[in-house]
Order: sequence, then structure tokens, then C-alpha cells
Amino acid sequence: MNTFIQTPGRRAARKSATRSRLLAQARRLFAERGFDATTIRDVAAEAGVAVGTVFVHFPDKGSLLAGTLAEHLEQALGRALATLPPDGARRRIRHVLGALFRSYAKHPALSRVLVKEMLFAEGEPRREAQRDVDAFIARLAEWCAEPGALRPGLDPGDAAHAVFAAYLAALVEGLAQARPRPERMVARVEQLVAPWFAAENGGSR
Repeated sequence: MNTFIQTPGRRAARKSATRSRLLAQARRLFAERGFDATTIRDVAAEAGVAVGTVFVHFPDKGSLLAGTLAEHLEQALGRALATLPPDGARRRIRHVLGALFRSYAKHPALSRVLVKEMLFAEGEPRREAQRDVDAFIARLAEWCAEPGALRPGLDPGDAAHAVFAAYLAALVEGLAQARPRPERMVARVEQLVAPWFAAENGGSR
């Protein structure tokens, strides 16, 4: 077989492998040293690549952090959506947020760094994070729009924003503990958003 034909695929595979290696080393260093104390040069050295190679994949350290956070959440969210309850807005929200909280709690040191830095990110990392937030809120709004999910007269979009705000509050409160407890974080969200939702009575809600 002509090896020239294989070259683009091999190149793409190498590029993907390098990106994954960079994210893995960045994730470890951010957790061990903190965001400020970790340099692009550190990440490159640990990944066994030149500093310029890092910039091929990530234009700055903020983008590297954003990539780490995106990977962290995409994996947890992907698993949660693959096992989503067939109906019921509150059941779905409970299921997805529980998965996200468990993911954060699994690596609390890294999670504290990610949340702290991304809450006040600027530039492209901020825009990337906002796109992810907007997509997540849109999905929450779809669930909140299910018939009978909310109390009468309440807007699904507003409810979705309330759920996301409660999620952030519970996340920050939970990560402030020495040992984050995902079940308590979920319960905190439930407490905060209860006024928005119709009571669960074993039906589709």
C-alpha cells in the first residue's frame, strides 16, 4: 500500500495523541502545583515535546486550562447523557448533575483549580466556556419545558438559568469542603430549585 496515502491519517493520529498527552500532563501539573505555578514550558517538558508544539494545540495557558476543563466535563456529561432517564425533568437534572459532581469530587484538587480559574477566564477560554454553558442551559430548558415539570406560570428558560446558578453554588460549596460529597451537592441544588418545580408524585416529572 502506498505509504504516502497513509501519511495524513498517521499525522492526524499523532497530533491527537500529542494533544491528549499535553492535556494529561497539564491536568496533573495544575492539580499538583496550581495554575499560576505551572508554565507552558513545564507542560511541554513533562509531555516530552518542544514548547512550540504546545502552542500548535493551545495558543496560551488559559486555552490549555479550558481544554482540560472541557475534556473533564465532556467525559462525565457524555456518560450521563448516555444513561439519561427516559422522562422527568427533575430526574434528568438530578442524574446529570450527580454525574458532574461525582466527576469533580473524584479529583478535588484539580477541580478547585479549574473552577477558580475558569470562573474569571478572559478571551477565547471565556468564550469557549460560555458556549458550553449556553448549550447546557439550552438542554436544561428543554427538560424544564416538559408539560407539568414547572409550577404554573414559570418560564422554562428562567428555570434553566436558576438550575445552572444552583449548580454553580452547590459546586463551589462542595469543593470548599476537604472531602466533597456529590450527594450533598445534588441535595443542595434540589433545595435551591424546589420553588420552581411542581411536586414529584411518581409521575413523569
